[in-house]
Amino acid sequence: MEPYKREFRYANFGIRWGALLIDINIVVLLILLFTKQFFSLLSELNLRESGPETFAIFIVGILFGPFVFGILVRAFFESSKYGGTPGKIAVGIKVVDYEGNQITFSRALKRNLAKILSGLIFYAGYLRVLLSDKRQGLHDAIANTYVIRRD
Repeated sequence: MEPYKREFRYANFGIRWGALLIDINIVVLLILLFTKQFFSLLSELNLRESGPETFAIFIVGILFGPFVFGILVRAFFESSKYGGTPGKIAVGIKVVDYEGNQITFSRALKRNLAKILSGLIFYAGYLRVLLSDKRQGLHDAIANTYVIRRD
């Protein structure tokens, strides 16, 4: 799909990094707030008396639950009217399609799943933002999105 011929103020690597740092701090705060509840639930489950299937499901949930939840939450925020996570909103950037429109949840989900690929080879997909004239990471190119500054 050929990008729409419109001029945007593309968000550079530094401002995107700043948005990520804000989002990471929010996540750490949420983890700290919910740690007590997690350990309370863990003690109530009494996994030693449960079968191995229950323990396996619990471990898989611990390992992959936050990862899947994170992808879904980022996709939700990026497809919202704000166009970005709280970090992106705070630094004044948003995710749009090639025409500058709000992206759909499915496109945002595709973008966030593609971030796995962006990080696989020494984060080269993210570093592509430094080299691309439209400041697109590999995940942006895959999902046909831009990260732009708000007007």
